[in-house]
Amino acid sequence: MKRINTDTSKRDKAEVHTALSRLRFSVMAAMTGDFPQHEEALRALYAGNQDRFHQLISDWAPDIRDQFKILSKKNRYELHPNC
Repeated sequence: MKRINTDTSKRDKAEVHTALSRLRFSVMAAMTGDFPQHEEALRALYAGNQDRFHQLISDWAPDIRDQFKILSKKNRYELHPNC
């Protein structure tokens, strides 16, 4: 029974990670679609190249840039312990 719970937990976390990645893409596309280097920044984000991503968004509006720096951090999600 413990193995089933562990397998389910891993699958659930993977599904949450995928859903959050899609949400992050949608929000970023809506907010920054006309910004310079938008497409290249998305490529860097999904390639996991944080340094390149930060370099590409350095000219964006500070509030938006800073928010996406926070959202771009790997494993930036946590499930509530009671979920």
